Amino acid sequence: MVAVNKLKAKKDINGLIHALNSRDNIVRKDAAKAISSLAKKGIFDVKAVLPLIGLLSDRYKHVRKNAAFALGDLAEHDEIDRTAILPLVKLLSDRDENVRWSAAFALRVFAKKGVTFNNEIQSFEKLLFDANKRVRYNAASALGYLAMQGYCDKSTLFPLISLLSDRNSLVRANSAFALGWLAREDICDVSSVKPLISLLSDRNDLVRKKAAEVLKELKVAGVWDNNEGPYITIIDSILQRTNFDFSDDNKNINIRDSIVQKSNLKTNK
Repeated sequence: MVAVNKLKAKKDINGLIHALNSRDNIVRKDAAKAISSLAKKGIFDVKAVLPLIGLLSDRYKHVRKNAAFALGDLAEHDEIDRTAILPLVKLLSDRDENVRWSAAFALRVFAKKGVTFNNEIQSFEKLLFDANKRVRYNAASALGYLAMQGYCDKSTLFPLISLLSDRNSLVRANSAFALGWLAREDICDVSSVKPLISLLSDRNDLVRKKAAEVLKELKVAGVWDNNEGPYITIIDSILQRTNFDFSDDNKNINIRDSIVQKSNLKTNK
């Protein structure tokens, strides 16, 4: 059996690429994972891309998963081949949740790098309510990156708003990230204000930061009109506090509570 760990220790990319073609599924799995790990450290070779794409249809789920993750990690270094898109999209409906996660991760990186494909928004939108939290936050993040490049659709707005109350902090943060970029494209709704204000007292600092950023974008987008004075009071109060210390939970709770009292809004503490 090929000693994948030794190849990884030697940073032998060519040896690992050769191991991807092994008849042993464990060797293929470990070789793909090793290539992924090395790519994270900036050690990679474009020659690994095509063999990894071939493994996306492997009969073993762990091989498929690691191959998709490796393609995503290589994509971070701009090593992308568009022939990977179709098999990755197919894996978004894989029975195994970790395979779906890995495919969503890889396609999110593709979106981040500006690599698009037909019906991509719809593909990610379907994943927003996947049972796996990692699939959900990668899908939300991908929609944010697409919106950043001008690719967006109103159909994603309300699903993303609903995810602001997701149990997972990364899902909440990435949903807010996507909503912020949708707002820049004039796709927004006042119904997002209450849940965003509630997130200002979230225990996770990234969630709090992203919520504040979205509220700034909603103000710029002109979501509030002259008949909605309480909301204008809310956003003005938030804008004056955009530099508050996100690590101070008590301070953030006080800010949120004072804004809610002014507006007569009800939020969950």
